[in-house]
Amino acid sequence: MYEYERYPILLPKWGSSVWGEIHLLPDSDWEVLDAYEETHLGVYERIFDETYSFYLYIAGANAKIKTSALLPEGLWPSDEFG
Repeated sequence: MYEYERYPILLPKWGSSVWGEIHLLPDSDWEVLDAYEETHLGVYERIFDETYSFYLYIAGANAKIKTSALLPEGLWPSDEFG
């Protein structure tokens, strides 16, 4: 499995919070993360449900970083959301 940098975060959403992780990858590694996201969460920037996760993309002047906020394994949305 590809190694991600992991950071614990609290995600405020619709007046509530969920715990997740931010996985940071440089622009050159986007393909690896793309495959991971497609396998686990399907469509980018799709909000499956207010209790699940969402994506946030950040592009800087010197480097591009793609972040995805993910819930712990076992709490992925069901296929009906993806």
